[in-house]
Amino acid sequence: MAQIYDAQGKSATDFVGLLEKTTIHTLLNAEGDYWKQKNARPLITLEAHDTVEHAIEVLAQNGILSAPVQDAEEEGYMGFLSMNNVLSSILRLYSEAKNPHSGAVQWSDWCENEDVLAHRGVRFAIKPVSDILDKNSAMCTVEQQGTLFQLMEDVFSYGQHRALVLHNNPSSSEVRADAIISQTDIMHLLAENMGMIGDYAAQTIDKLNIYNPNVISMSEDALAIHAFYLMMYNKVSAVAIVDR
Repeated sequence: MAQIYDAQGKSATDFVGLLEKTTIHTLLNAEGDYWKQKNARPLITLEAHDTVEHAIEVLAQNGILSAPVQDAEEEGYMGFLSMNNVLSSILRLYSEAKNPHSGAVQWSDWCENEDVLAHRGVRFAIKPVSDILDKNSAMCTVEQQGTLFQLMEDVFSYGQHRALVLHNNPSSSEVRADAIISQTDIMHLLAENMGMIGDYAAQTIDKLNIYNPNVISMSEDALAIHAFYLMMYNKVSAVAIVDR
C-alpha cells in the first residue's frame, strides 16, 4: 500500500491534512503499482485537426475517456476532448442542431431510421476535433508544486474531473505538460490510506448519502442513439440496460 506518510489518527481530518501537505508531484511519483503504471503510460494527446473518428479510436485504444487537444498554431492546449463532448455533438448533429437540454429534442422518426443515422454518422466522423470541443469549458491546468487540497478546492469542486499537470523548466521559458491528474487518482490515494478517515470507512453508502437513487434504464433492444439521448437529457454518465 502506497501511503505518502504515516498517521495514527482516526479522524477524517487526517486525510484532509494529507491533501494539504502532499504536492501533485509527490503523488504522481508515489510508490505502488498503480502509480508506477500511470507513470509508465505516455501522455495521450490529440491535434485540433484530427478527425472525430480518429479521436474516438485513440480514446478507445488507450482505454481513456478524454484527452487534451493541442493547437499547433497557438502552441498550447485548446481543452479536453471527452466522451461527453462526443455524445452531445452526436445528438446535436442527429437532432438538426437542437439543444438536448432544452427539451426541444424529441424522439421522432429519425431515431429509428438506420439509413439516416448512418448518413449523419459519416458526416460527424470526418469533422475536426476542434469543431466539437466545448468552447465554454476552460482548459484546467495545474502546476506540479500545487497541493492536492488546492487541486480539490480549485478544480474538482467546480465539477471538473481532470486537470493537465504542467512542468515549468527553470532554465527556459518552456512549459510542457507532463501528465493528467484526475478524481480517480484521488480515489486511489484514499483507498491506500483508508485508516485516515476513521469511522467514515465503516459507514454504508446509504447512510453517507453518496449515491443517486434515480436510475435511468432502457431496453436492450433499443438503438445506441437512444442511450446517448437518455444520458445527455438526464445528465447522467450511464444508463441501465434491462431485458424488458
